[in-house]
Amino acid sequence: MSTLRAVGVVRPEAWALPGERLAFVVLAAVAIGVADRGANVILLIYLATNLFTAVTMFVLVRHRLR
Repeated sequence: MSTLRAVGVVRPEAWALPGERLAFVVLAAVAIGVADRGANVILLIYLATNLFTAVTMFVLVRHRLR
């Protein structure tokens, strides 16, 4: 995570909701676990990023509408 933070991709302190950090950790763990079984790592990162973005947008919009 510190590598991603160093290049400016991940800044947990700037995240709006506390659950987003947990969601990122869970998605990373799932991607690493599946990649360990021989799957395509680049595809998994792409899919995990898309899923994370979709979930984050859903949560932010839902939070904003309250």
